[in-house]
Amino acid sequence: MKPLNREGKEQIVSHLSDKLKEASLVVVTDYRGLSVEKITQLRNELRSVSSDYRVAKNTLLKRASQGTDLEQLHQYFTGPTAIVLSLGDPIAPVKVLVKYLKDYSELSIKGSFLQGTFLSAEDTQALSTLPGRNELLGQLLSLLVSSQVRLLNVLSGVPQKFVRVLRAIEQSKSE
Repeated sequence: MKPLNREGKEQIVSHLSDKLKEASLVVVTDYRGLSVEKITQLRNELRSVSSDYRVAKNTLLKRASQGTDLEQLHQYFTGPTAIVLSLGDPIAPVKVLVKYLKDYSELSIKGSFLQGTFLSAEDTQALSTLPGRNELLGQLLSLLVSSQVRLLNVLSGVPQKFVRVLRAIEQSKSE
């Protein structure tokens, strides 16, 4: 692989800077020891949850995040570094990462930045225990529907009781 020239590096920094600004979640990982095959698997699984996994030079990451809130992550831009960028649901990519952490001990989370808040590696892993966006929407929908179902049962109970009373009156008159 030939070294990048200045123009190529500027393009990478510009592209990374744009992606970092758009991302709702940025997770810094150490991928030391992971094979290309395992990294490709991780990338594919992260893509399926609208996230991106990029290996980048630490100096380029520092330049791309300069002047933003992400400067808090500079301390983690050492050694082999790859970042997860999520534009959508921030919980789903963390769940994928934690699953891979269990399977591959070589992978580790250094820290993350979630919508303006710096998170340690432990805090980032704790995010995986939270329900994702789709799960929360499902819970909200069931809450909204359950109250309507209860109201419908209460409202239909009155006519049912009225019909039972009429049948009881009809039976008592027929006897």
